Amino acid sequence: MRRILIVDDDPQMRFFLQQALKKEDYVVDVAEDGARGVALGVEGKHDVTLMDVKLPDMSGLDAMREIKKARPETLVIVITAFDSRDVALEAVKRGAYDYFTKPLKVEELWVIIRRALDRVALSEELADLKEALRDREKFSLIVGQSPKLTEMLRGLQKLCKVDSTVMVLGESGTGKELVAQAVHNNSSRANKPFVKVNCAAIPAPLLESELFGYRKGAFTDARQDKEGKFQAANGGTLLLDEIGDMTLELQAKILRALETREIERVGSTAPERVDLRIIASTNRDLEQMVQKGEFREDLFYRLAVFKVHVPPLRERVGDVPLLARHFVRTYSEWLNKPVSGLTDGALTALNAYDWPGNVRELKNCIEFAAVMTERDVIDVSDLPPQVTRRGGVVDGAEVGGRIPLDETLNRIEKRIIMDTLSRTGGVQAKAAEILGITERSMWHRVKKLKIDVEAVKTKIPS
Repeated sequence: MRRILIVDDDPQMRFFLQQALKKEDYVVDVAEDGARGVALGVEGKHDVTLMDVKLPDMSGLDAMREIKKARPETLVIVITAFDSRDVALEAVKRGAYDYFTKPLKVEELWVIIRRALDRVALSEELADLKEALRDREKFSLIVGQSPKLTEMLRGLQKLCKVDSTVMVLGESGTGKELVAQAVHNNSSRANKPFVKVNCAAIPAPLLESELFGYRKGAFTDARQDKEGKFQAANGGTLLLDEIGDMTLELQAKILRALETREIERVGSTAPERVDLRIIASTNRDLEQMVQKGEFREDLFYRLAVFKVHVPPLRERVGDVPLLARHFVRTYSEWLNKPVSGLTDGALTALNAYDWPGNVRELKNCIEFAAVMTERDVIDVSDLPPQVTRRGGVVDGAEVGGRIPLDETLNRIEKRIIMDTLSRTGGVQAKAAEILGITERSMWHRVKKLKIDVEAVKTKIPS
């Protein structure tokens, strides 16, 4: 509810304004002099203050200055006698939003107050938009705007503010490492190290020394002391990637390090203090592994204080074109090759493919196409064979046989548009946004492909 402060020494004026504003469901506070008005104005979060210029203890302009010094967002409307309009104009020069004169004209009053409150609402919307843009910029490493990705990012914004351990879950290639990096970058540890360890890539006998370090002479090749990843990440964040591949024995040592904040190097019995945040990631079903005795239950619950599920690319409706264009820009610059985008046919084929390798596979696909293309745009023929075949480009044609390209592309395009329309309840504007095309283009394609929009509204896409 909007809050309005009235500062006026005339009791009849205060009473009239208070009752009139309350009828409009505003919360109203009143003050009979400047000192009381300043106190209320500084303490309360009023959207608008109605300030009489002549007060018994101080100038209304001085009271306005004190209020706006503490709360510059407050809009002050000056009340003045008809013969002191010059004073009101001076008040506007000093920061007042507007003024009205006595004797009061009710219609004039409502116009000024409603216009002021409209401005407050607009300022709030702008502030919310700027905040949303700042939040989105924080996660600029993560490209996409699909509902599932947006939901995940909202969760990330909350957990970045705390220092708890995080479990990032998702299929291989979904971008779990980028999510972990984003959590670190937006945490209080952002200026400290971000250290990654792929637990599946290091042989089990070596992983302990890699994580905790070792003392000289601990084993044959230990010719000098070496710090581990825990010490390297001290003060920052340690990502234990593919933690599901870790042995039960080493899991017990990780649990102890989490609980005591101490580690022991291989070949040493002297504990070392560490202060770091642990993020674990895996593409395996850890809960199922716990039930089978393949992963420690106590470590699972210690790591999974917060769980982030990274959606697979096939569930991120509308993100494939965004990611593809992002990777085109990346590889165009990296290869120093003037590749500016993708043809409609290429985008259609990419949208039709189910991406079992997720974002990593799409990235590799665009790299391949950027290298292979001899044009300034990537076309279907530039894409890897597995993408065009599994995407349906050669549906109904034998490999090596005749491929009716236009007919096949039309069939793929029609299927994608129908599936998208069914997801949006037949709303073509929303479907166009998801597919990355204009509303006019969507209308033209629906007409060209003879799609019955009403018929697909309730169709559940396969």
